[in-house]
Order: sequence, then structure tokens, then C-alpha cells
Amino acid sequence: METMPFVLLNKVQEDLRTGPAHISLMAAILKLNEEQSKDYSIEVTGRKLRSVAHIGGKAAYYRYLSDLQRFGYIRYVPFYKHKRVGRIEILKMK
Repeated sequence: METMPFVLLNKVQEDLRTGPAHISLMAAILKLNEEQSKDYSIEVTGRKLRSVAHIGGKAAYYRYLSDLQRFGYIRYVPFYKHKRVGRIEILKMK
């Protein structure tokens, strides 16, 4: 039996709307979730997440993050003050 992160990553990979950057971003979110030992919720800066996902530009990062939210994989709760963390909730897939 596969664990939830692998199932979710496979769903993102099989989704025809996603590409390599979406998969990389989702893998980074799942990795940071494991490191933070959270219940499918992480607190992270965009800079840190872009670094782990190997996404260089802010515009591309926000586009992929927005796509993952729109496709129902995550819920992003931004914090707009400089150098503060945002929260990303990983939505459980059925």
C-alpha cells in the first residue's frame, strides 16, 4: 500500500494539466511537510520553496502554485509581509 504523499505525487504526475515544474513543486511541498512533521500543512517562504523545487522566477512559482491550488491539490494561505511565511495545506485526495 502506498502512502498518501506517493499517491498524491502520482496523481499530480498523471494529471494532464500539469508539467514537470508542477511535479517538482508538489514534491518540494511534500518533502518540506515531512521535514516539518506537520499534518499535511507547512509554513514556508516562497524563496525556500522555490529553492527546493528548483524554480527560479517568482512569477513562474506563483503560477504553478496557483495551478496546484486551482486543480485541488493544495490550499495556499499567503502572508504578505516581507520575509514572513505563508501556509500551504495539502488537500487529501480521494
